[in-house]
Amino acid sequence: MTENYVSVINLEKYQPGYKDRTLIWCKTYFTMINGDPEFEMLCEIDKWRLIAFIMLELQIKNPVPLNPDYLRRKGFDLKKRPISLTLQMLHTFVKCVTKPLHRVEKSRVDKSRIEESRIEEIRVEKKEVPVKIKGFKKPSIEEVKEYCIARKNYIDPESFIAFYESNGWKVGRNPMKSWQSAIITWEKRDRHSNNNSSRGGGVVL
Repeated sequence: MTENYVSVINLEKYQPGYKDRTLIWCKTYFTMINGDPEFEMLCEIDKWRLIAFIMLELQIKNPVPLNPDYLRRKGFDLKKRPISLTLQMLHTFVKCVTKPLHRVEKSRVDKSRIEESRIEEIRVEKKEVPVKIKGFKKPSIEEVKEYCIARKNYIDPESFIAFYESNGWKVGRNPMKSWQSAIITWEKRDRHSNNNSSRGGGVVL
């Protein structure tokens, strides 16, 4: 059986290697919106549909089916604007293709892609999101040294780095949010220690 499909022209050029991996985002370019006169002349519906075609083709790694039921499930309001008119207006951005498609094979492929997509979402939730929330980057010895010189303290950068490397860059039980704040805390500790020493008292840390 054959079905009609739409494929974005030069998609591989702007999204290299998309068929070999599962993407969690797609690239769009400012020049398309601000510098392409053909894109600027499109109505809002056709602009959105072009972006949708790009995202769908990247997701399914195949040309997008021009099946009315499929398109409606993906948010296309075909009553508001016929898809044939959109394709006519997008003729410089997309092309229509016809290829053989077996229903059973398509079902299996779609299920596999859904599972791959969910696995990728779980991976992002577990690994990437916490890093963004923390927003912490370990400093180098040179960064600590420069900061200590600027604050005119006597903290040893190597000792500072070694201490927090040994405990996984934590303050108490919590992950460190700012190494600069930790240095300020060390300064206060040192001042407190020096003051007690000058009074004849000893402090064990």
